[in-house]
Amino acid sequence: MLFLGDISYEKLREKTVLLRAGLNLPLGANGRVIDDFRLKKALPTIRYLAENCKKLVIIAHIGRNRDISLKPVIDVLNEHISHYDNIEVYENLRQDPREYSDKESDRDEYAKELIQRSGADLFVQDAFSVCHRNHASITSIPKFLQSCAGFLIEKELLELNKALNPLRPSIFILGGAKFATKEPLIRKFLKLYDKIFIGGAIANEFFESRGYEIGHSLTHKSVIPHDILYNENILLPEFVSVVYEDYEPPVEVKPKDILPEMKIVDVTLPVDLFKNEYASVLWNGPLGYYEAGFIRGTDTLLRMLHGLRRRDPDACIITGGGDTLATISAERRNIFTHISSGGGAMLTYLEKGNLPGLLALQIQ
Repeated sequence: MLFLGDISYEKLREKTVLLRAGLNLPLGANGRVIDDFRLKKALPTIRYLAENCKKLVIIAHIGRNRDISLKPVIDVLNEHISHYDNIEVYENLRQDPREYSDKESDRDEYAKELIQRSGADLFVQDAFSVCHRNHASITSIPKFLQSCAGFLIEKELLELNKALNPLRPSIFILGGAKFATKEPLIRKFLKLYDKIFIGGAIANEFFESRGYEIGHSLTHKSVIPHDILYNENILLPEFVSVVYEDYEPPVEVKPKDILPEMKIVDVTLPVDLFKNEYASVLWNGPLGYYEAGFIRGTDTLLRMLHGLRRRDPDACIITGGGDTLATISAERRNIFTHISSGGGAMLTYLEKGNLPGLLALQIQ
């Protein structure tokens, strides 16, 4: 795979560059950006290209709906790049359904139009967060234009490869939902990591598979194989927070004591979860129903990780994912040695060791 740093300044100065950036930022009810984390991750590549190429054209998407405009993001981006006079930013890629069409011919057609419109003679892929998608701006453009990976992707691969080769002892903390989609990842990480702690709605599925009552708790009714369900290296919460109604104060109970009228909304981390001084920690997924404000379990984890960081400044602590990021305040982000810009992309890379968007760059 060719990286942006492999291209000489002399060659870059001659080029019009088409950059696929990851600018899918969360917007508030007022339509304004509420977290510019991904934008800041994109800036090193954007600034480098603006300062060293002839012209830079940036393409990106936002949201899932065709009617969402990238303008709020562009307004924030302009606060950082307005002094450059060689940058153009196109509107939300997903306003054209060919970007995500199931038909390769549609995606290829759209890719060719983007290349022709921009006049680009170099494509830089830097949107790691969507490199697991088979979209026009991810897998089609490299078919028709010299391509390379930007600084963000290079950084992501460097750091996530550390997660795949953890220092020992190590622990993988997995929240979120849907055991069925996470099973291959869990199996792989049982071989790589010393312990796996399960929280979030996935823990509900473990409780249910062990025959516990889970009441109105979120579950995807997965059948968890015995070798995972009772694996001695998989840790489950010893206590959970439950409510009778969504907005009642939660109470703490043991998983085996849940009643049919209860709903699990959070987990309690074992006080000795970090009794081992873990040298590597990988975390993905909220541990509770954070959208409704149940963040005690996740907050406890962050305090534990902060303590680990103080005791061992060299510990490798990695996290990622949009939902996970939403639970980490800006002042706590320095706890981590790396926060991935991708959620699904991060998990897919950790499971499979590659992504469609990266493979597309490798065929050059």
